[in-house]
Amino acid sequence: MYITIFLIILIVIFVCLMNTKTTKEKEEKSLTVANSSKQTEYDLRMQKKHRRYNRLLRHRRVWAVLRFIKEFENIQTSENFYELDKSITKFEVAKERLYEEDYTPGLEDLSTAIRFCLHQQATHKCAHRLSKNEIEKIYDWRLFSYNKHEPLVNAAKRFKLYWDEVLESYKKQSAKCKRNEYVVNHLLEMKEKDTFLNIPNSKEIFDDLIEYYSSLPSFHKCP
Repeated sequence: MYITIFLIILIVIFVCLMNTKTTKEKEEKSLTVANSSKQTEYDLRMQKKHRRYNRLLRHRRVWAVLRFIKEFENIQTSENFYELDKSITKFEVAKERLYEEDYTPGLEDLSTAIRFCLHQQATHKCAHRLSKNEIEKIYDWRLFSYNKHEPLVNAAKRFKLYWDEVLESYKKQSAKCKRNEYVVNHLLEMKEKDTFLNIPNSKEIFDDLIEYYSSLPSFHKCP
């Protein structure tokens, strides 16, 4: 009888130990699953952050290229010397930006920006149409160069057309004289701009205009 009782006690103890072991294993397994789930959630959050950051950097690069192209277009379409001076300065700033680590474009970034520009041109939203040669230069933006003399000549032509019409519209001689003086002084100021001093033959272009507007009868009739 004692042996039977002893065996029963042993069986009970064994069962309790097994239950304790099973419970502990379940707890450890649950903890492992929970930790794994937390790690997976963390990894997913980090992946999303990386994707967002990479998209942000790509947008920065594409917009930096678009700004570079836009300022070049502004140079080609400047209506006057003030606009041309501002556009050339902004173009140089835009080009320098492309050398910054977060803004240096890859081939895909350049292609995306150029496709956008071509679409804008196709829908007549751009005054300047990029030529095949200009597009090739944009892909090789580090060596990008352009004829600076031609935009200056074009700006001079537009400037003269505009101011000839304006001066002609004045009926009052004193007002016409003051406006003529303004034009000459403006040309003298623009002539000394560093932006234009670096352009070949810029002095001759400004001197011709200054001589022309200084020789008008209205300029010599100022009180």
